Amino acid sequence: MSTITQYTGTFVKRDGTRRTMNFFKTSDLPKSMISENTTDRYARSNGEIQVVYDADKKGFRTFNCGTVVGQVSTRTV
Repeated sequence: MSTITQYTGTFVKRDGTRRTMNFFKTSDLPKSMISENTTDRYARSNGEIQVVYDADKKGFRTFNCGTVVGQVSTRTV
């Protein structure tokens, strides 16, 4: 059985609300889960937006590293 690092962080969304997300970085996921279309669809030019896999919503989302509130924590699952 393999393990993966799960991240938990809170960031401020464009509308000013805060969102806490449990997520996996795409670089940690099996290549079979990620297509080029997945990451291209969420691409942003400022480099602060990261495509991640939301562990709770079970889908790809974006995490804004530029507006993190506090620290991002990690745990191995």
